Amino acid sequence: MVIKPSAAIRNNYRKVADFCIETGQPVFLTNNGEGELVVMSVQAWEEERQRIRIEETLLRIEDEASR
Repeated sequence: MVIKPSAAIRNNYRKVADFCIETGQPVFLTNNGEGELVVMSVQAWEEERQRIRIEETLLRIEDEASR
């Protein structure tokens, strides 16, 4: 997990973006030491959404099968 102050996105956007794109990892941004935002590549976000959809479908199927 990478945690950066919010100024990192303002001062080093390209570096943060390249890190997210190349590693597929999110960067957690803080403001005054408190978590505020998560930055991730579009591809990583789409993969996460797909994983969630699959899990939701499997849970629904399990629920229907148990009735």
